Amino acid sequence: MRQALSNSESAIDVTSARDYLLKGVEQFSTFLTQFVDSLWGDRLYSTGYWAVRDMSDATPRPRPLVSAEANSLIRWLDEIDAELQRIERDDEWEETNIPRIILDTSAIVREGEFDTFDWPGWAGTQRARLVIPILVVRELDDLKNFRKSDKARPRLKKLMLYLGATARGPAVLSATTSIELLMDPPRHVRLWNDDAEITRRAQYLAGRRGGPVRLVTGDYTMVFTARAAGIQADLTPAEIVYGDGAGSRDS
Repeated sequence: MRQALSNSESAIDVTSARDYLLKGVEQFSTFLTQFVDSLWGDRLYSTGYWAVRDMSDATPRPRPLVSAEANSLIRWLDEIDAELQRIERDDEWEETNIPRIILDTSAIVREGEFDTFDWPGWAGTQRARLVIPILVVRELDDLKNFRKSDKARPRLKKLMLYLGATARGPAVLSATTSIELLMDPPRHVRLWNDDAEITRRAQYLAGRRGGPVRLVTGDYTMVFTARAAGIQADLTPAEIVYGDGAGSRDS
């Protein structure tokens, strides 16, 4: 695709420049949809792409139009390259025997002691990695700011306490458990439904090398949604033990 974009910049005429750009986008889109979520491919078909595709003899300043879209796509490719290099450099998922436990928003709200709970014991392993999608932080912020939840703020303070210095982690919770954020990739477009989006992020993580992925939630709907997508999902221990009103440890 880079070569096609480069060719569009150096083409001898506007028609050739347009054809190079369109060909590069369409070929790269076909490649992407074989390996990643289709929304990545959708990113290629921007307003600029359609403007270039629909160019005519009456289009004002067509060469700058093609050049602007080519440069935008090159910057996008640079961001993807940087993210892939970061993953390759910083990826610590090699340990195939350590489960990666994704906590959604309801799990953190329901499981108030998520930072001290014995996750390895619960998972039946010696160690565990807690993974918090960045969308969960956003949802906790919304609970704090708009729904005035008295539980969201202390959860956010805990996350800041452990992750504030490292930005994304991993950070140590105990000798057997770590915690980290799962950030969105560059220019990631989230699904409109938060449960579906978190499930998709779990699928992404499951596609990277490392231990098994387990999604923990306090919502029954989320369990069914994730399982239908092929992700192992469980109710948070607090929901199972205390969901009948027998008590609470989610303060």
